[in-house]
Amino acid sequence: MYAIGILAVVVVGFMIFKNNQLKTLSITTDFETQLKQDNIPYWANKLDGDLPYTIDAGGRRQFAGGENDKFICQNPTEISGDGEAIVTFSECTFKKDFYGQEVVILFREVGGDGVASGKINGLNFDEVKPNLIVRFVPRTLDLSKVDVYFGGNPIPKTITASKPFYISYSGGGGIYGKAVFDYIGFKAQFSCDLTENERWIETQWQGYVNIQDIIQKDGLIPTKFCKESRPFILRDLQQGETPIVPDPIPEFNRGCYIPNTGDCKIPKSLPTNQFIVVRYAVYQVPGLENPTTGTQAYRCVQRDSNYKCLQWKVEEVIKPVELEPQQCNEKLLCPLPLTKFQNSECLGYFKGCINNLCVYDNTILEAPKCQNQVITIVKQIQEVDKRTVVPVTGVNIFTFSQNVDRTSFKIGDKEFMATPSAYLCEVPTEQDFLNAPSPSSNCWETTITYDNQEFKLKDTQSVFINPIIKVQYFAGGTLTRGSYRKETDWHNTFIFTINTEEALKMNIEDSGYVIKGTLKRIMVSLDNKLPTGDVIIKSTQRVKITNQNLPEQPQAILLNNGVNDIFIDMNTQNNGINTISIQAFYKINADSEVLIPSDKFILNYNVVDELPSVEKVVTIEKEKIVEKPVEKDVEKIVDKIPIWIWVFAILIIAGLIWKNQIKKFIKG
Repeated sequence: MYAIGILAVVVVGFMIFKNNQLKTLSITTDFETQLKQDNIPYWANKLDGDLPYTIDAGGRRQFAGGENDKFICQNPTEISGDGEAIVTFSECTFKKDFYGQEVVILFREVGGDGVASGKINGLNFDEVKPNLIVRFVPRTLDLSKVDVYFGGNPIPKTITASKPFYISYSGGGGIYGKAVFDYIGFKAQFSCDLTENERWIETQWQGYVNIQDIIQKDGLIPTKFCKESRPFILRDLQQGETPIVPDPIPEFNRGCYIPNTGDCKIPKSLPTNQFIVVRYAVYQVPGLENPTTGTQAYRCVQRDSNYKCLQWKVEEVIKPVELEPQQCNEKLLCPLPLTKFQNSECLGYFKGCINNLCVYDNTILEAPKCQNQVITIVKQIQEVDKRTVVPVTGVNIFTFSQNVDRTSFKIGDKEFMATPSAYLCEVPTEQDFLNAPSPSSNCWETTITYDNQEFKLKDTQSVFINPIIKVQYFAGGTLTRGSYRKETDWHNTFIFTINTEEALKMNIEDSGYVIKGTLKRIMVSLDNKLPTGDVIIKSTQRVKITNQNLPEQPQAILLNNGVNDIFIDMNTQNNGINTISIQAFYKINADSEVLIPSDKFILNYNVVDELPSVEKVVTIEKEKIVEKPVEKDVEKIVDKIPIWIWVFAILIIAGLIWKNQIKKFIKG
């Protein structure tokens, strides 16, 4: 079981490595200890019950099965204990009704061949080697569906549960091994048992915090914490939010700092752009409000020699988003609150397009709500309009080993082949055998044929057989008195280098709004400088609002040489910003399969129920945002010239013309 703990620590460590800000937040806790803190034990050790056993002729313990107040087993089995045991196929059912409860099981195989296998509630698990953690997680809104997680697999297997719901095990350990359940624990369906007189408080802390800071600085006494629904959060103003792992609440409740130096009673300060979000329940009293708003945090501005804070100050840490002036005209529409067409809350918020600017009234009662909708629309449009191109990376060098069994291979629909290495020099009289490239690289030559072209190469020489494909030749083989005695005596090696920056050039000019549930096909333009061949188009989609990665959609196609238009279907079932990454891979089978990558394009789409009115500003009329005001400025200048200036200018021009005519008459 300890190996599982170690594995879990490794996984958590990897998460912490990816989120380096968590390094200062982690509290070292044994995995099993943490597990037992989070669950009510049903089976913890032999004190919770044991089964009778017999001694076989070899002196080994062999459990005979049986029943106690925790479980009932049929056929030889072992639930706990020390020493050798023979475990054949066994069946055990735990007596507790676990319907609607989350259950965790720590299972291992001891001794024997290091392999335990079998079934838990009819689901197969194999090759525990030697530890396994199994979690039963009922679905909150449908307790008849239970997701079962094996080990670190994030994808569960789903079973149907009826009331009562019992957990069963069938199987056994390896030869002369034993199957052991180290721990069985459970959680109630509602683990955060809030009373009707309690409410939740959320505060942010810069630097560090412990429970005494909460009591003294917030002035409130916590009645409970709840990891499941309101975990403690690390907020990074540049990166986002993440729950603090491992769960710091037990240590925090005992007076430890978050974060700490290793000694939980000694604090360690966070960077200035990071904050601890603490959630706790308190008893509601008349007039109770959060001591800090959602945009504020307590910050220590003075410390003593022991690093104890002497003065706290409430400061703004989240700056409000300012709505920049939006241009408008008869075609460039203003962004409007979504509620404008649904109810009357924001009907008075938009004042109109005045002097080519969108004007809003921030004094109305619902102004914050209306402004939030407008700013969200504008910010999401800006996000949608972004396109990221990740430069190509990956393998661009591969080998082809040529011999009598394989004389050629294909790059797409073009075949590459070469003749056996020819020896061009005099054969030394004193040598019966000669191995390439002796006595000199100039003595060995091959003729390459590719795409109706021939290339002669000496050993180690290279040539471009295509503007983006370079080949280097290395002779191989053994001559016997100047010639190959057998067909198998020769071989050649060719090293290919492909210019991946030019091989596959992708371009996508597409992003914007998508109506939920409709068909959305993304057109990808792919310029292929390689021969016509097989290509895999990899597209991944991420729903930002839920941090959900949708299943990958690889698409195998035949890509022609030249420009190709490819269509990729987008999943349009998830609201909000959806990020799509697209990349192409050209397949070549030489000594092994090689995938030549293109650039990766990352696009953003906003899946909505209805299109906002501002969409035209960004997608259709983008260039006119600059062009139109310039034209209008010219018109305004012309319109403002007084009439008397026009008359004066006309008289001057007429006088000049008349003067020139008189001069011409005199000269004539």
